[in-house]
Amino acid sequence: MPKTRMVLAIASALSTLTLFPQTYAQQAPGSSGRAPTNETASQARVAALVLLTVAVALLSAPSAADAQRAWHCENQFLDPRTEAQVEARAHNITMRYIILAYMYRWDAAYMRQTCDRAVRGETVDMSCLNGRRNWNEIHAMIPAEYYGMSSSALRPYRLSLDEEGRSPHFDAYDYCVEIGAVVRPALR
Repeated sequence: MPKTRMVLAIASALSTLTLFPQTYAQQAPGSSGRAPTNETASQARVAALVLLTVAVALLSAPSAADAQRAWHCENQFLDPRTEAQVEARAHNITMRYIILAYMYRWDAAYMRQTCDRAVRGETVDMSCLNGRRNWNEIHAMIPAEYYGMSSSALRPYRLSLDEEGRSPHFDAYDYCVEIGAVVRPALR
């Protein structure tokens, strides 16, 4: 049962137990259907407290499905916030590519740090990074001399980024799986 439906079912049961203990008493095994006694009302409150504890635990703990979708974004391409940040810094198409490459490096470093904190037991946010990146840090990673250079002058730097191979996201994700912070989804 998905987490949301489970929590709603618990909330429904909780409200029934706390608001209508006479219903609980009348439906309890061996009950005579009479008005609740102090004992059955007390049992209803204990049951409500147990259900409340379970609901809070379910809401606060990340599920395996959440871990499998680590850093997943509904819009896999650039969202408008990211696009605006890149466009504000890129003076030509090659610089745009370079900025994106450094953004992916920043993302990978952030992902690794987040996984390290998760393994230490800290509460972390592994949701989509769109809208949460530190663009000042990304900007500082890019060599200052790149700004103002023409596309043709930037081309060797872009090609060197291409030669690095796969995106640093993949290595960071593999690292997170390796240390147990993320569960790799099963292939179907």
